[in-house]
Amino acid sequence: MRFHKGNKKSLKLSGPQLYRSCSIVVLSAYIVYVLLVLRQLAVSVSKAGDIPEVHGSPVITGETMNLSTKKRKEKIFLFNSTSTGVDVVYTWVNGSEPIHKKQLERYKAGAYSPKAIELNRFRTEWNELFYSLRLLYKHASHLKHVYVVTSGERPWYANQFPQVTWVNHSEFIPQEFLPTFSSRAIEFGLVHLLGRLSDPFLYMNDDFLILKPLDLKEHTRHKIWYQDAYGKEWTDFSNTGDTYSQAIASSQMALKRHFPQQYRPANCLGHVPVTVRHSTMHRIHTNMPHEIHATMAQFRNPGSMALNYMLSQVERYTDQNATEKVQFLPSNKVTTFIPIDDNSNRLNKILISLLKHPTQFCCMNDDVENPSPEHFTIISGFFEQVLH
Repeated sequence: MRFHKGNKKSLKLSGPQLYRSCSIVVLSAYIVYVLLVLRQLAVSVSKAGDIPEVHGSPVITGETMNLSTKKRKEKIFLFNSTSTGVDVVYTWVNGSEPIHKKQLERYKAGAYSPKAIELNRFRTEWNELFYSLRLLYKHASHLKHVYVVTSGERPWYANQFPQVTWVNHSEFIPQEFLPTFSSRAIEFGLVHLLGRLSDPFLYMNDDFLILKPLDLKEHTRHKIWYQDAYGKEWTDFSNTGDTYSQAIASSQMALKRHFPQQYRPANCLGHVPVTVRHSTMHRIHTNMPHEIHATMAQFRNPGSMALNYMLSQVERYTDQNATEKVQFLPSNKVTTFIPIDDNSNRLNKILISLLKHPTQFCCMNDDVENPSPEHFTIISGFFEQVLH
C-alpha cells in the first residue's frame, strides 16, 4: 500500500493488496478474540475451582499444605474483644517439635498402651489450629480472650494472632505431673487456670472448627450437652478396646462410686466444644481426689477420666433442683465427626457433603497412618473454602 503525496484522489489499492489487508485485519481480530476468551475461561476456572468435576466425580482442590512463612505473607488476624464475653481455651501440641520428640522418646516406656504414643495424636501437618482460630474469629461473637495451652512450643503462625495468650503446662500443672503427654491430664489440670478464665469458658481441641456464626454467651448460658448414640455400655473395662472407651468406662465407675443413688449409664458426648463451669470443675476435684490423681498421669491409661463426660454427668446429678434442667440432645444435630484415615476418597465425599450442608461444628479426627498428597490437597482445599 502506497500513499502518493499531492494526489487528491482517494487512496487506491489493487485487488491482491486489498485482500491481504483484509485478511490481516480479520486474523488480528480473531487472535484478540481468542485471547479474550482464554482469559475469561481462566478467570472462570479459578472462581469455579471450589468443587470441579474430574472424571464425573467432584474433588476438593486447594493449595499444598506447605504454609511456611517464607512462602506466605504474614497477615495479622484480630477479633473484637468484649470484657463481658467468654474465654476460649485450646490445647495444642506440636509432634514435630524436637524437644517434644526427645521427651516422648525418653518417657515412652511408661506408656500404658502403644496407642497413647501414636504419631497421629501429635501430628500438626494439617494446621488445624491455624484454621480453627481463623474460623473462631470469623464466627464467634461475645469473645473475650483466647488461650492456647502447650508444652512450650509455638506454631509458625503464632505471631499472626497477637491477641492469643500462649500458656505453658508448667504455668499451671503441678511439677509432679510433668512432663505430660496426656490430654486427659491437661484438661483436668485446667482447674489451676480458673482464676484467669471467664466463668463459664469454652474448651476446644485444636481440631474443632466453628462453621457457622455462634453467640458464645448464649451457647454457654444453657446447660445443654450433645450426646452420641453409643457409650452407655462401657460401664467397666470388660468391653473396652481403646483409651477413649476406657476413659468413658473409668468415668462411669467413678460416678457410680460417688453417686450410687443417681447413677445411670449414659452415652458418651459428641465432639463439640465443651462449656466448663467453675463450680462443676471444683466439685469434681474436691470430691474425687483419687480419680483426679490417676487421671493426671504422663500418658493416657485405664484410670483416666474424660472431662466432658464428667462435667455433663456431675451437672446432671447435682443440678436436679435447678430452675433450668440439664438437657441432653443428639450430637449429630450440631456437629460432624470427620474421620481422617487412609481412605482419601471417602474423606473427600464427607467434606463435600459438609460444604453443602454445614453443621455448627465439625471435628477433624486424625487417624491417618500413611498421609498422601491427596490428603493434603483435599484438607487444605476444605479449610480454604470454609473460610470464604
